[in-house]
Amino acid sequence: MNSNLTSSKNFTWLFSVLMIVLAIFVAFSAQLPSADNYQSGNEKEFSQQNVLKHLKVISGEAHYVGAPAHTKVRKYLVDELEALCCGQLIPDSELSFSSAIAGATI
Repeated sequence: MNSNLTSSKNFTWLFSVLMIVLAIFVAFSAQLPSADNYQSGNEKEFSQQNVLKHLKVISGEAHYVGAPAHTKVRKYLVDELEALCCGQLIPDSELSFSSAIAGATI
């Protein structure tokens, strides 16, 4: 009878460990992005591949305000947004944007 109790405890312990390992595996695999989001044939649809292409261009140089690369990055972003038909959302110049913010009431 004692050996039955010991084997039952071993089985319970082994089953518990396997269930924890399975739960960890499922939790991590659910967090991984699907392959559908990574590749897209359309440039205007969201995909990780398209995002990485833009990030490589933007992060090519340091582009803090006042740096020469800041103007290049701003122009790149404006051109890309206009290509996506979002041009009407972008102010014509930084001055008009600053004026709009300064005139806003809170």
